[in-house]
Amino acid sequence: MGAVRRRRGCGGPNSHQEAGRGVRRASLPRCRFRRPRDRRMTLAKVHSGQPFRMSAETFNAFVDAATAYQASQQSTASGNPAAAQPTGMVLVRNDSDADQERFAVLGLSDPLILPSANERVFLERPLFSVVSPDKDLHARRFCVLQEPIAASDVGRALVLGITPVRLDVQADDDELAAVVSDETGSLQTGSDGGARILWKDSGSTDTVWGIVQIPAGGGDAGTPNLVLSVTKAAHGWQLGDVLRWSGTAWEEADAGTVGDTDTLAVVGRIPDADTALLVLWGLLCLDGLEDHTDYWLDPQVPGTLTSTRPSEAPRLILHHAENRLCIVKAGASGGSGSATRFADLTDVDMATKPPTDRQAALWDAEAERWTPHDVVIADPIPAHQVLAGPANGAAAPPTFRDLRLDDLPETQACSVLGNPSGSDQAPSAIVAFADDRALLRVGGALQWLQITTPLLADDAVTDAKIADVGWAKLTGVPNAFPPTAHAHLVGGDLTGTTDNAHLRVGAVGAAALADGAVTDGKIVSLSWSKLTDVPTFPGSSGGALGGDLSGTTDNAQIVAGAVGTAEIADGTVTNAKLQHDSLVIGGGTYHLGDTVTGLLANPMTAKGDLIVGGAAGAPTRLPGNPGGTLQIVTCKSNVTALTAHVLDALEDVTIATPQDKQQLAFDAPSGQWRNTAAGPAGQNICLVGTITGRFSGNLYGAVLYPAYPNTATTWPTSVTQLQGDPTKVIPNGTWMLVCGNRKATATGYAVGDYDFFMQVPVWL
Repeated sequence: MGAVRRRRGCGGPNSHQEAGRGVRRASLPRCRFRRPRDRRMTLAKVHSGQPFRMSAETFNAFVDAATAYQASQQSTASGNPAAAQPTGMVLVRNDSDADQERFAVLGLSDPLILPSANERVFLERPLFSVVSPDKDLHARRFCVLQEPIAASDVGRALVLGITPVRLDVQADDDELAAVVSDETGSLQTGSDGGARILWKDSGSTDTVWGIVQIPAGGGDAGTPNLVLSVTKAAHGWQLGDVLRWSGTAWEEADAGTVGDTDTLAVVGRIPDADTALLVLWGLLCLDGLEDHTDYWLDPQVPGTLTSTRPSEAPRLILHHAENRLCIVKAGASGGSGSATRFADLTDVDMATKPPTDRQAALWDAEAERWTPHDVVIADPIPAHQVLAGPANGAAAPPTFRDLRLDDLPETQACSVLGNPSGSDQAPSAIVAFADDRALLRVGGALQWLQITTPLLADDAVTDAKIADVGWAKLTGVPNAFPPTAHAHLVGGDLTGTTDNAHLRVGAVGAAALADGAVTDGKIVSLSWSKLTDVPTFPGSSGGALGGDLSGTTDNAQIVAGAVGTAEIADGTVTNAKLQHDSLVIGGGTYHLGDTVTGLLANPMTAKGDLIVGGAAGAPTRLPGNPGGTLQIVTCKSNVTALTAHVLDALEDVTIATPQDKQQLAFDAPSGQWRNTAAGPAGQNICLVGTITGRFSGNLYGAVLYPAYPNTATTWPTSVTQLQGDPTKVIPNGTWMLVCGNRKATATGYAVGDYDFFMQVPVWL
C-alpha cells in the first residue's frame, strides 16, 4: 500500500511560518530552533449513504496509521515493546520493594541501561528504575504508573502528559500537586509542585481522584516560580498585596520609599493568619483583574496594585494574562528581576528583531511570542478614504488615500452600478445586453428597458410627463404675443372680449374668496339664521341665577355672606346700619360716639419703662435702665427702678458689706444667701494628688488635681511629709491627701499661693 503523491502547490510550507521560536537573551540564530511543521489534518466522519470524495490527505492518513500499526506489531513481536510506546510513556522497573497499583506515584531513578554499557539499546529502549518518591530528590522527576507493576517487574508509566491520580487535598483552591516522601498512593496539593491540577473530585474525604498534567508547565515545564514562605504573627496581609523587603522584615510597599534595587513580592496564598506565601517571580492566580493588562505599584495606597501607569518612578509588578493567570515580574528594578520594561516579559521577543519607531507588537503563534511589526498608522482615519498599497517600495507600509474609479473591480462592458435585489445590500454591476438601454424600476426591482422614439406612440407624452424642455426645441413659436392687435371673446368666469371683459354674475363663489377677504364694510345685510356660535341669552323672566345671587332674574336675592369687606365701600356704614351701637369695656357699657371716662392714663414716659401695680392697684411706672432696653427680673418688693441690676436686689439674697474673695453661702433658717466673713490669710485647702518623685528627706514632688475627680487640670508642685519615717521612701504614683496654707503675701488662688504638706498618704 503506497501513499498517493500530493500535487505540487497544494499546502506547501510558507517560509514565514517555518521561522522557529527565538531564545531570549541569546545570539543563536532562530533557524536552529525550528519546530517541525504541523502535519495534522481534520478527518471528518460521514454518515451512511452520504456521498463523499476522499482527498489525498485523507488517504495518506489511513496509510500512515496502517504503517504505524504494522510497525508496532513487528516491534512487539521482536521483543522491542518500548518502540511502540506513545509520547510521554516509558517502561519502568519497580524497584520500590513493594507491589504497586495502577496510578501509583514513584520517583524516577537512573536508566537501567546506560550508554556506556550498550549505546544501541540505550538509544532504542529508554528504561528507568523507579523507587519510592522523595519530596526533594523527585520534586520534578516522578512518574505515574499506567498499569499495576509487581516488585522488580517492568511496566508502563507516564512521565509527560495527562493522567488520573489520587490527590491529598490541602486547600480547595490549590492548583498544583507535589510528591510526598515515601507516599506512592497520591500527590499532595499545594502552591508548588511538579503536576498541574486540571480537575479534582469534590468528594467528602481528603483524598480524591483528580486529573493532572505532568509536568506542571507543559512540555517545556513553563516558567519556574520563586516563592517564599513567610511567618509573621497576625500579618493582616491579603491576596495580591505588594510587599517590600526592608532588610529585616517584609512590609507593605510604599511607592514613595521603594528604591530601584528594593526586592518586591506579591502575596500569592495565605495558609493561615500567621503565614503567607510570597511570589517574587513566576505565575500566580488573582481575582478581579482586567485581562491582558499591566499592573503597577499604586503611588497613593501602599501595598496595592493599579492599572494606571504612574507618571513618576513607575514600578511594574505583574501582568494579568487572562482567566486569573498573572505573570509576576516584581523582583529588583535594577537587576535581572526588572519588571519596568515591556521587553522583560517572558512572552515578548525584542532581541531577535529590535523594534523601530511606530512599530507595534503582534502575536507570533508559531514562536508563541509578541514580536515587533510594521502597522498602518492613521488616527483618526480620514473620512471616505481607503487603504492603498505602498507607493515607494514593496516593503513600505500602505497609506490612506481617496477612492478612485479604478479601485472598482472590472465588470462587463456597458454595465452600471446598482442594487436590483429589492433589499438593503451592497451594489453590484448590472450588465446591459444592448446599446441605448435605460435602467428603470419596474415592479419594485431595477430592470433594463429600451425606450426609443419608435417605441413611443403618437401623443403618448403628455404635458404631465414633461419635467422641463428647452425653448430651442419648441417649433411654431409666434414672433410676438399676441402677434397682432385683436379682440376675441372670453369665457369661463368672464364675459365680453379681451379688451372689455367683465366678471360673470355669480362667478365669485366661496372658493374664489380668500379667507378673511370679506370685511364688515363689505356686508350690507346678514340674516340672523346664518350666524353660527350665537351665545344663549336668558329668557324674558324666570331665569335661574348663581354666584352671589340666588333665585331668578325676576326675583333675585343676595346670598348670605356674599357681602364682605371688599364689597362694602369706604364710609358707607353709619351708626344706623349697626345692630349694636355700644361697647362693653371692663363691665361697663359705652355708647358709640359718647365720651369714655375712667380709662387709665398711660404712665410710661421713656423707652424700657414697665407698668407695675401701685397703691390700690393703680398702675405705677417702673423706670427702665439707662440703655432703654427691656429687662425683666424678679426683685424685692421695695425695688423702684431697674437701673441698678445688682445681686443684692434678688429676693433671696442678702449681702452686707462684702469683702474681697468672699463667697455666698445659703443660710437655711433665714432662707437667704448671705456673704461669709472674710477668711484669714492662712486659709487652708485640701486636695487630692499623686507622688511623682522624692527630692530629699521628707520633700517630695507631686501632681495635684484641684478639680478632682476631673484630672485634666493639674498643679505640679512640691510637698513636705508631715509625719512618718524620713528614711522610708513613698513609691511614685501613690495617691495622697494634701493640705495647703495660703501664704500671707498671696494675692491670688494659684498653686504658687500655698505652702503644701502631705497629710495622709494613701498606699495602694
